[in-house]
Amino acid sequence: MSEIIRGAVATYNRVDNIQPEEWEKKITQILPYGQTPITAILDNMSKTKTDSRILHWWDEEEPTLTGDILGIYTDAGMTTPISGTYPEDTVLYVKVNETSAKQILVNNTLGIIAKPNSSGIVSNTSIVRADVKGVLIDGNNSRINIKLLSDMPDFGSAELAWFLSGNAQEEGSELPESVYYEPTEYQNQTQIFMGSCEMTNSALKEMERVEPDKWERTISQALVRLRKDMERNVIFGVMKTSYVNGKQKRHLKGLYQAISAYNNIFDIKKYGTIDSGFAGKSWANVGFDLIDDIVLRTSQTKTDSNAKMLFTGSKGFQAISQVVRNSSQLAYNWSAIEETFGFRVHKIVSCVKDLNIVIHPLFNEIPRFQRAGLLIEGRYISKAVFRDLMFISGKQGNDENGYDWVDGKKAGWLTEFTLKWNYLQNFAWLENLGSDVDAL
Repeated sequence: MSEIIRGAVATYNRVDNIQPEEWEKKITQILPYGQTPITAILDNMSKTKTDSRILHWWDEEEPTLTGDILGIYTDAGMTTPISGTYPEDTVLYVKVNETSAKQILVNNTLGIIAKPNSSGIVSNTSIVRADVKGVLIDGNNSRINIKLLSDMPDFGSAELAWFLSGNAQEEGSELPESVYYEPTEYQNQTQIFMGSCEMTNSALKEMERVEPDKWERTISQALVRLRKDMERNVIFGVMKTSYVNGKQKRHLKGLYQAISAYNNIFDIKKYGTIDSGFAGKSWANVGFDLIDDIVLRTSQTKTDSNAKMLFTGSKGFQAISQVVRNSSQLAYNWSAIEETFGFRVHKIVSCVKDLNIVIHPLFNEIPRFQRAGLLIEGRYISKAVFRDLMFISGKQGNDENGYDWVDGKKAGWLTEFTLKWNYLQNFAWLENLGSDVDAL
């Protein structure tokens, strides 16, 4: 029964739903393409096709042509260690590991030096040169026969190293023995990625009053979720194959696992164990020197890339920003913001390699990673695609028996690929950016 109101119609006691209201026919959304910066880079790098779920590839780097000396002896049986000084033309026997022995050939010129401490400081600055007269490969008992070209000082208890200082052949000699350097092999496997969306026809009909393109937007959201899943796997994926109902379920190897294999994990708090010169120092005083040192250490393998990219969280970015602002602008330049692939890049132009810094949303979302960092050379990561990204529309309508119709819509995205990299020794994972370095 209707309510009877005497006199003027007052707003306080009118039926609640009798006043018409306006419903805006759109929902504001920011498409978070910047939330997947590494996936954006991979999309814009050249892709390769793979015809197999397991992928092998190689890269070849120039050898360092240096290594540790395990001992120097006066006899071929390597039982009598050297003691004191030795004049030129003395024949000695250098004990090295097999990896070192395979890099050295007869008639090479070998340099013998004292190893520096972790800060690069040497107590004995002598450089001894010698002709290589013979090479015996025998594991960690490999032997290099040398004849001194200069006097050898007393190195005392210093740890010694060798380096290749040249090659000299006598007149009329034949071509020398050659050496072959095996390329580095990598392996990864494809992973299947899917993202789906579904709605009942009733829910869709109702939502279209507010958002006429609701279904198209739902499909777009599914793609965004898929890209975020891909991004997380590219970083944190662990290579593993399991079986579900007899069918393979494959996980690709992500960058963190691949970098860990090279021991390129740098914890700022413990950096004094890598370089004692930083031990006990504050981030405010040596923070930029630490970043520079890490960039140098991960640039020993020469590539044609003139820049590195560091993905970090907000706290890591703030810590770097602080030391950059406090550094000499003659040496370092904190450049203007650039917009690339939908995310912001801050560039440091330095004397080593340019460093492009990106605040990664994933590192921000998880507090554990707000001071972590992923250091890469962007041109040396890529995708090997087994199945290209495809849109899959749910089946609608009847089959010949009339049983497969569903009152709703379902669709999704599917792709299958694996991650490739080269020169992985130029990549790194950083921890505790902004932290002071522990004392030893």
